[in-house]
Amino acid sequence: GVLSPSTILGYRKMQKKHYGKINDLRLSEVTSKNLQVYVSDLCSDHSAKSVRNVYGLLSASLNQVSDKKYNVTLPTYVRPNLPTPNDEMVQKLLDSAKVPEMKIAMMISAFGTMRRGEISAIKYKDIDREKTAIYVHADIVQDENLKWVYKPYPKTEKSIRLIQYPKEVFDYIPEGDPDTFVVPFTPQSLTRRFRKLRDKIGAEGITLQSLRRYAASFMHALGIPDKYIMETGGWASDRVLKAVYENTLSDKQIEFTEKRNDYVAKKFFKK
Repeated sequence: GVLSPSTILGYRKMQKKHYGKINDLRLSEVTSKNLQVYVSDLCSDHSAKSVRNVYGLLSASLNQVSDKKYNVTLPTYVRPNLPTPNDEMVQKLLDSAKVPEMKIAMMISAFGTMRRGEISAIKYKDIDREKTAIYVHADIVQDENLKWVYKPYPKTEKSIRLIQYPKEVFDYIPEGDPDTFVVPFTPQSLTRRFRKLRDKIGAEGITLQSLRRYAASFMHALGIPDKYIMETGGWASDRVLKAVYENTLSDKQIEFTEKRNDYVAKKFFKK
């Protein structure tokens, strides 16, 4: 009851795939040394993120049944340098969407930092047209039987939020039954449909999640305080948020670089 269905699904997958080499060890035989050998072996053909996830479940399980402390060095996770679309690319994506629900999905992600599971979970009763806001409080996730289920609570407590949008966004959202989904696609279907639009305009490497990064990046570029961006996007910490917009929008980066160089030239070289 404490874990999300999607978390349980992830644990079941790891349980089946990763622990065969140590399953036969008795608890009394588990040492820091053989755990380190196990982790080092995983590193040979798994990413740092995967290894840390696999060991995280193993470590949590050991802590449930043993008071022993294990000293294991894990690989350093380097966050990938993911592309962030610029204004022009976002406009092209919106223009290419012929299915109204996809345009809505992209707008509420790009202009309000919503995750794909949150987008799928929005019902008409979550929409406040007077405030032009969407109440985000639910998620659509896969359970351990690979079925998509509605989860009435989000990824984290910080994810519960009210996101306000320009009224022009709400012009695209029709009226509907309160308990009907605004975007009637599973997260998997959203991803698949988005990829078709992306490929259509040649936006290689851009994902639906990229639109969430775009929202954080343009708010940061506008000088909006991190605290407000965190609240809008449902980020639990500024560490995660800063990792999102470290790869700033290329056009904004050029603009700010020119401003900086122009200042230095005028201030120190009298140009």
